[in-house]
Amino acid sequence: MLSTILFDLDGTIANTDPIHYQAWREILLIYGIEVDEHFYQTPISGRTNPQIVKEVLPQLPLEAGEKLADEKELLFRRRATQIQPLPGFFELASWIKKHQ
Repeated sequence: MLSTILFDLDGTIANTDPIHYQAWREILLIYGIEVDEHFYQTPISGRTNPQIVKEVLPQLPLEAGEKLADEKELLFRRRATQIQPLPGFFELASWIKKHQ
């Protein structure tokens, strides 16, 4: 019998990376930073927003960095309205339900 199942959304339940990529491209372009696939994979992918802002824009004061991260998340959420689960997720959810 299962007692706990823990998932995160990004890359586990749904492929949200393309939406994060587009949101970071748009936000960082304001600062004159062009984000391509390589750049996205290096200092952005897999990191938290505070880590990303600190590495990519170290000159930003803490408050400005927090505001930028909040704006990026807002942009991500606006674009993420059509996220679909990855293939097999509903089958996994059904299996989990049977084994609780």
